[in-house]
Amino acid sequence: MKNMNAREHACVLAALAFWAREGAASGGHERDIASGEGQFDELNADEIEALRQRLSAEGETVTYAGLADKVDEIIQCFSTNGEFNSHSAPMGTVELREQAVEVRDALQQLGDGEAICSVMMQDFVGDYDRPEELVEWKWVQENASFAHRDNGRDGIWEFMLNLSRTFDAVPMQLQQPIRYARQAGFAYLLFHQGT
Repeated sequence: MKNMNAREHACVLAALAFWAREGAASGGHERDIASGEGQFDELNADEIEALRQRLSAEGETVTYAGLADKVDEIIQCFSTNGEFNSHSAPMGTVELREQAVEVRDALQQLGDGEAICSVMMQDFVGDYDRPEELVEWKWVQENASFAHRDNGRDGIWEFMLNLSRTFDAVPMQLQQPIRYARQAGFAYLLFHQGT
């Protein structure tokens, strides 16, 4: 499932959860699809859960640091003049190609620009009564690319930062989540207060 973006991956996981719950009771032509038009038995609930967990593991966040490690392993396979060094290479040519394909696919995943990370402000600044009085919330509001249209109603207070922008004077408590989100390859960071 390496060619899926994060949104497609989440949809497949949701479909598997639905099929595990509803399965044969859903009735429609999905049963034919699940059995390969009768060529094999449908997966049972345990098999579906195992598949869902395997796909969940495949969808783990790709980080730039992880990619750097993979690229470093590829570089170690070659001498400084670019010749493949089979004696000191940590992998053979087949593994080298697989590693390069993984790096390419991961870079494509990072480049899709759709990934959003969300964090709850209280995790970084502690509890508070009024978000509009916090320096951190004021900074987020001033630097946000998007704001929830119902901010201020029913406890809603949400703003989204576009992580491709450069930010000045980031409050100390917000530096860690911004740095983490960028390192993990997220395009946007949503700050909320858990409502």
